[in-house]
Amino acid sequence: MAYYVLLDGSSQEGPYEIATVDRLVREGRLDRETYVWTAGMADWAFADSVPEIAALLRAAAAAAAPPPLPPEEPPRAAPP
Repeated sequence: MAYYVLLDGSSQEGPYEIATVDRLVREGRLDRETYVWTAGMADWAFADSVPEIAALLRAAAAAAAPPPLPPEEPPRAAPP
């Protein structure tokens, strides 16, 4: 499936295959509020409302997130 995107809110680019859309997401050029359109859509929509692209956005966010902190040890009782 080919996707068109509005980069910087005004520059229509595409058609792009999903691999190129993924690269744009990983480069930070396409985010959840980027407008996208593909065949079958009535109008342009935010990227996070298109299931295939929303999945790419979630994967990129998970990859960029720092690892979780280890759980804190409970406080030790003071010796008597």
